[in-house]
Amino acid sequence: MNVQRIVHTGRFVLGLLLSLPAATALAQPSAARPKTTLLLVSEVTCTVKLDGEKLADLRPDEPKKVEIDPGEHLVSAATPGGQKWSKVVEARVAAQTVVKIDFALAPAAAREAAEQEAARRVRAVEEIKTLKLPVVTIPAGTFKMGCSPGDNECNDHDENPRHAVDIAKPFEMMATEVTAGQFRTWALSQGYEPPGQPDWSTDDVPVVNVTWNDAQAFCSFFGGRLPTEAEWEYAARGGSEEARFGPLESVAWFLENSGGKAHPVGKKSANAFGLYDTLGNVWEWCADWYGETYYKEEVKADPAGPSSGKRRVIRGGSWINGPRYVRVSNRYWYRPVRRLAFLGFRCVRDPNSPATVRSSPDLRKARGPR
Repeated sequence: MNVQRIVHTGRFVLGLLLSLPAATALAQPSAARPKTTLLLVSEVTCTVKLDGEKLADLRPDEPKKVEIDPGEHLVSAATPGGQKWSKVVEARVAAQTVVKIDFALAPAAAREAAEQEAARRVRAVEEIKTLKLPVVTIPAGTFKMGCSPGDNECNDHDENPRHAVDIAKPFEMMATEVTAGQFRTWALSQGYEPPGQPDWSTDDVPVVNVTWNDAQAFCSFFGGRLPTEAEWEYAARGGSEEARFGPLESVAWFLENSGGKAHPVGKKSANAFGLYDTLGNVWEWCADWYGETYYKEEVKADPAGPSSGKRRVIRGGSWINGPRYVRVSNRYWYRPVRRLAFLGFRCVRDPNSPATVRSSPDLRKARGPR
């Protein structure tokens, strides 16, 4: 196969493109979605809402603790008599956030919340115009999909038979996984509340806690899509027939070197196509429905997976997995609505393709003062 590395820094634009320990069952991950605590305090009876949805009823001198997702939230309250109060708060995993509701300061607090919310979204709208994503061109070619020669850790039920696959046309793929900063900018620019991220997350770490629809909507907005499972494996291999395209410590963040968290993208060695973190760091959503026996059909020309299903394919392994899961042929799946602290994505684009129809994420529309 012609393995030509063509790397350029580009931008997906509209009409262009934009632990589990090895011994435990992957289907029941031990890493739950992180939560944090709000302590609500009020001197009068009121109803409290979080991002426009009812959260709790408060009474004087009866503070109430509630669990929520980390991140910025609009907290609003109203008394039976019609007084209103609101404020933007930032809730973090590492500490309890105390919210004191004081209706005497309601007008000023509401103005401040509205200004903060408006400024946050104005910044995002401007930032999205200049958002640059590193893009790699993946050439057309043929490869053997499935269990790598000599790999004794393959799952025979879904990684075999190994079979020839043709990728008929070149395509562009993000060189790195979508980061938390990139995703947040997009979500805010569209009026959505971004999902809460773990306390170890920073702007240059892969975004997690995103559903399949969230990922597809991000890619679609920039004229792209999620990769098919065949495209993903072809690109991740980078021309290699090995289980991994390099020494695991050199190419991936996984259970034994991650320190219990994901890491900034692009810090490990790239494959021959110039792609980073296809193995480890976070699992990546693919476009396909999962089919356990799909390989037996041996579809050769641009396979796109089963026509229907209940679970979507994920690939690559993550910071929470042992070496067995961090192999280029390893397949797994989740229901498309799942949000997990070790699952993210990257986008692809068909060169010269028209803009795709924009899809809707599972994110909540931001509510509150405008």
